[in-house]
Amino acid sequence: MNKMSLFDFLPKTEKCCVYSNLRTGSILIALFIVFTLGMATWTLITPPAEIKRIITVIMSILTGLYVISALVFLLGICMDKKITAEIFLFSLGFQLISLLIIIFTGVVWGFLGENLSISGISMNVFACLLTGYFMIVVRSYKEEMMQ
Repeated sequence: MNKMSLFDFLPKTEKCCVYSNLRTGSILIALFIVFTLGMATWTLITPPAEIKRIITVIMSILTGLYVISALVFLLGICMDKKITAEIFLFSLGFQLISLLIIIFTGVVWGFLGENLSISGISMNVFACLLTGYFMIVVRSYKEEMMQ
C-alpha cells in the first residue's frame, strides 16, 4: 500500500530550472539553502530593540534547523533515502510559513507607523516564490528516490 504524503498536493516537474535533472536540481537547492539562508531573512521589520533581540534568536535557531535539514537531505540524496526528502520538504514548508509571517508582520508594523521596507517586502515575496518552487522540485525528486 502506497502511503500518501502531506506534500502530494504539490504539482510535479520533470526538470529543475528547465534543463537540469531533478537530482542535480535538488542538490543545488540544498546547497543554496546551506550557503545563503539567513543572510537577509528578516530585513523587513524594524521592531523595538528588546523584540529585535528575541526575533534574532528565534530566526538564528530556525536558520540553523533549515541548514541542518538541507545537509541531511544532501546525505539522503547520496544514500538514496526518501525520508530525507520528506524532512527537507517539512523544513521548506515551515520556512515558507515563517516568511509569510515575516511579511505580514512587516506590513502591519508599516501601517502602524513604523519603518516599512518595500524592498524587504519584495525580497521576502520573492523568497516565498522561490521556496515554493524548491518544494515542487524536491517533491518531484522524492518520487525518483528508491526508499
